Amino acid sequence: MLGEKAKKMQISVIGSGYVGLVAATCLSELGHNVICVDCDSEKIAALNAGKQQNEVLREVLETESFKRREHDRALLLLPFLFELRRDIDFNDSHYKPWLEKLERQESLDYERVICLFLTSDEYQRRFGQIVTHSNAECQ
Repeated sequence: MLGEKAKKMQISVIGSGYVGLVAATCLSELGHNVICVDCDSEKIAALNAGKQQNEVLREVLETESFKRREHDRALLLLPFLFELRRDIDFNDSHYKPWLEKLERQESLDYERVICLFLTSDEYQRRFGQIVTHSNAECQ
């Protein structure tokens, strides 16, 4: 618990997904008063009804919207890490439309995403000297 000199704080955690809920739980266990704020009223109702953190998290992780969102994000971001060995530049005009689709939680055209990545100049130069394909092939 908190040391004698430490003050108990009032803390609000925005988002009760995996990161937010774990942070809120840890802060609460340290003796602080913690309030979770989330736009998912069902999740908040479950927490208020006394469901355990792991039960709520499991329900979140098993929702189709969560699976689709994380699958799409991985589809877009992992090629940068594994093939180009770099992080994605979120300001790059080539990738910005796809990233914006992710933020709006819109579905991605998987075949087109892969095609655009494989026909990008950067990808082709990573594995050879000559660029033989272009994004125009990805219709």
